[in-house]
Amino acid sequence: MDHIDWDDLDKEVRHAIQARTGPASGVRSASAGLNSEIAVFVDTPSGTTFVKGLRSDHRGVVRQHREAAINPFVRSVTPRLLWQAEDAGWFLLGFEFVEGARHADYSPGSPDLPIVVELMNRLSRVPCPDIAEVKYAPSVGPTISTTRATVSCWPGTRCCTPTSIRSTF
Repeated sequence: MDHIDWDDLDKEVRHAIQARTGPASGVRSASAGLNSEIAVFVDTPSGTTFVKGLRSDHRGVVRQHREAAINPFVRSVTPRLLWQAEDAGWFLLGFEFVEGARHADYSPGSPDLPIVVELMNRLSRVPCPDIAEVKYAPSVGPTISTTRATVSCWPGTRCCTPTSIRSTF
């Protein structure tokens, strides 16, 4: 998905974001992530907020609604959702900023792999709320789909996955 730079957003969208973050003293585009048309770090005098969003009519906006709904249940492994808004034709999410956060390196031998395994083990102990969308894949049992990961769950079990685990890295 193509990202839209901050300066290319309509001023109404920038205003909607700053109404929640405070006035921006700087904005940096996120270098990774493929699921949002906008993904930026908004610096303000009171701190930094990670903001992502899609146009309200984008077919992927349902994933962001799901991400917002599940966030309180996976707080032990993901950044806290500070706010959500549907404004100026966009669905926007504002998350706490995690200094040094990055996507995990899944390449063979990566030092991130044991951390990912431990994080997934921690996640397996998080009860899955009834709000998560559960889909059934015939070959593996139920699968829970979110914006960043898919975790297969065997029949008779309940599992849940966050939309982002970058807070650990």
